[in-house]
Parts: sequence; structure tokens; C-alpha cells
Amino acid sequence: MKIDIKRGDPRSLKLLDLNARFMRHEQFQQLVTNVRKDQVLTSTPFVWRDTATGDGHVLSGNHRVKAAIEAGLEEIVWLETEEPLTEEERIAIQLSHNAIAGEDDLAILKTLYERIGDLNLREYAGLDDATRRTSPNSTARPSRRPTSASRPSPSSSCPTT
Repeated sequence: MKIDIKRGDPRSLKLLDLNARFMRHEQFQQLVTNVRKDQVLTSTPFVWRDTATGDGHVLSGNHRVKAAIEAGLEEIVWLETEEPLTEEERIAIQLSHNAIAGEDDLAILKTLYERIGDLNLREYAGLDDATRRTSPNSTARPSRRPTSASRPSPSSSCPTT
């Protein structure tokens, strides 16, 4: 797949209508705060350009794009492909970017977090209370995907559109 680095207005991109990835409101607000502080996205969204319509569809990074818009960024950088992709291929890319991820070694995570003395930078790190309280001897990863019983209601989470 051929990929290019593009730069443009995040408002020009189309976000997913259906995104399995959600973010609690508090997490999204922390993301907005970080993006506003940085004045740039430090993790790159992935966009598929529909050459028939010219529309850029965000396959990965919808929350980052939304945060950039809310933070007032007029320009962001993203990875883009114009390869002809079927809907199934686009969905597979979307799901793979969310599902294939490493796990945190919580002992190392705790060690690194404790090396940050500045309270503002600790907040910027975005770790939640449950992660910070984890035993330094544990290598288990707390679930980042709540069960359906504990999943936030739509009003308390950040939708993608």
C-alpha cells in the first residue's frame, strides 16, 4: 500500500459513522488539553482518500482529529492512502488499528510514571487512578474496554461524529 504524508485542515476530513472505539468524556478532554498544549498531533491519524469523491475518510485516529478540531488547530498532519480499498478492507484497517496493540508492563509503567515529578506532566501522561494504584509486581493490564455492563452511556462518552 502506498502511503503519503499529508497536511491540512482537520475539518476537511470525514470521521467514521460507526466506530467501535470510544473514549470516556474525561479522557477525551485530557486529549484535547494535551493537543491544545502541544499545538500539534503527536500521533498520526490514517486517512483513506476516495479518489471518486475526493473525500478523506479517517480510518484511524478519529478522536485525535476531533480533539484537534476542538483544540482549534487549523492544520494537522496525517498518513494517507489513495489505494482503491473496498469497504471490507477499510473496516479491517479500522479494526486492526484499534485491536492490534501492545500491552503495558504495569511495573515499568508505574516506575516511569513515578519518575515524572511535575504534576502537570503527570496529568498530561493520562494514566487513570486504577493504573497508578497497580502493584509494582503486577504485569497484568487493566481492561481498557469496559464490559457492556460498565461501558459508559453515550452521554458520558465521546462519540466519533
